[in-house]
Amino acid sequence: MKQNMLKQTFFALVCLFSLQAKAQKTLQPAELKADFVVFKSILQQAHPGLYRYTSKEHIDAHFKAIEAQLSKPMDETAFYQLLMPLIAQIKCGHTKFFPKGKPSDKFPYYIDQLFPLHLHFKDKETVIVGGFRENEPNVPVGAKVIAIDGYKMDALREKLMGFIVADGDAIGSKQLELTYFFPGYLAAFHHHKAQYEVTYQLPGKTPQKAVFPAVDLGTIGAYGQKYAQKKEPYTFKMLNEHTALLSMNTFSFGNSEQYEDFLSKTFTQLKNKQVKNLVIDLRYNEGGTDKFGGMLFSYLINKPTKYYTKIETNVNKRLESTQPVYVPAQFDEYVKLLQPGENGKFLWRNEYVDTVQPKANHFEGNVYLLTNGWSFSVTTEFIAATRYNNLARIVGEEAGSQYQGNNSGFFAILQLPNSDFELGIPMWSYYMATDGKQEDRKAMQPDMLLEPSTSDILFKTDTQLARLMDIIAKNAPHSTLSKAK
Repeated sequence: MKQNMLKQTFFALVCLFSLQAKAQKTLQPAELKADFVVFKSILQQAHPGLYRYTSKEHIDAHFKAIEAQLSKPMDETAFYQLLMPLIAQIKCGHTKFFPKGKPSDKFPYYIDQLFPLHLHFKDKETVIVGGFRENEPNVPVGAKVIAIDGYKMDALREKLMGFIVADGDAIGSKQLELTYFFPGYLAAFHHHKAQYEVTYQLPGKTPQKAVFPAVDLGTIGAYGQKYAQKKEPYTFKMLNEHTALLSMNTFSFGNSEQYEDFLSKTFTQLKNKQVKNLVIDLRYNEGGTDKFGGMLFSYLINKPTKYYTKIETNVNKRLESTQPVYVPAQFDEYVKLLQPGENGKFLWRNEYVDTVQPKANHFEGNVYLLTNGWSFSVTTEFIAATRYNNLARIVGEEAGSQYQGNNSGFFAILQLPNSDFELGIPMWSYYMATDGKQEDRKAMQPDMLLEPSTSDILFKTDTQLARLMDIIAKNAPHSTLSKAK
């Protein structure tokens, strides 16, 4: 079972954060060095993919560069800023470094002086979506941001992306991270002020400047609440006589039998109605339990098909550390089932390692996977296996991971001895049965690019599904298309 430490949605998340600024302690060199020894040791001992996306030489050089900077006192923010680029360089979206007890906190510091505008990041463009403060006057909605406090937006974006964790060379997930959490990243890793000067340019106009007072986290949370939507884990509906929509909003839910019953009834209905096209909406689905992706995959294949090739871990016993290390309650039973692997590693097997059997009522029509940068973890495992086996087209935006798999599963969580930080390490490496794609670090690209338009962002509408329906209708209104190649 994957025990993902997921971001949750922006709108729910910001309302859960503490609104009290915490006093920072100053750490002396001996304390910094002691913390770093524990930090480095547990990463090297436990992380199964420490060198999966970035070479050992590069990671070791980064370790040395950090060690060279620990000879002077620094506060916790500076220590956080020093270590986070290394975490990001591991290029594992499941590896977490965070203030104690806040694994998903995107606003760790200076929460009373946050940037006041909601921005949308896409490729090399940053657009103002709105103001977090209700009735904020003179917000140039739709304008392109050129600079903030004299810092060019392009350079600012690139710098902040260096602090964001993501799988491999994924870009779309980082852009979404900035779209939803830019004020937190700016304050924690660059600068914070009582007011911000924004240089912007409206379409067809010359650049202008405006000053906006900072907001606190409560204001951002209230803004988010206006757009919060509660979604069921999974839903199914017919869009028309020939096309159905399966919305998989998460793979994180507890009732396996209920999910299996839902899938069985859904795909029986698809077969009985002779539905030609199935759209599976995986946008913002950040994953959950590994077998739930495999179960869905079994309804799309028509012959025994490989899913995972292996699930690998570094350790077959409790981790060795001077600090207490949290692992799940079932850890001791799990390690008894491990088998020896290669290079001193150990292998875990579940029912989706190697060959998956097709369901009798499997779907044989056209499948479209609607994705974006927060389609992640279990979700991208399912996408990789489905697309690699030519069972579906990927439609929408870049997914949040690669064909080769990810590091996730059980987590080991350790608190550093002196600073108020915890390190969360995924303990399993999942490898997908995608021969020829194992070295590819680039995120999975869509077969058909369907990006949200600027008006979609500004008016908070979703036209991607409607545009996909138009494409389906134009290509094959009453017949089955050939499988993706």
